[in-house]
Amino acid sequence: PRTICQFASMDSFKALTGLNAPPSAQTETYTSVSSLPSSVVFRGLCGNVSLVGVFAVNQDIYYSNGAEYCYFPSLDLYTKRTGFTDIPATAFRFPKTPTNLKNAGNCR
Repeated sequence: PRTICQFASMDSFKALTGLNAPPSAQTETYTSVSSLPSSVVFRGLCGNVSLVGVFAVNQDIYYSNGAEYCYFPSLDLYTKRTGFTDIPATAFRFPKTPTNLKNAGNCR
């Protein structure tokens, strides 16, 4: 299957590709992806970057410790565990849950 990953930042893009900007044929800006084809595997962040912290897939909220992730089944539990009442603006937003992290089920 085809795999994709998401760059952590423009600096990450530059470091991993050696380019200062995407090639001109790929410069259309997309702020979100509603869904990926089922045949596409989403690896997570590109490169050897470990994701630690809160991330979102659509409106679902997750937490990763760098090796595995858990899902917050309710906003109440999310708020109790993190102190946040919403997804931080700095949180990564992914089109699918990453396959390079183990699914640990619901956060406790």
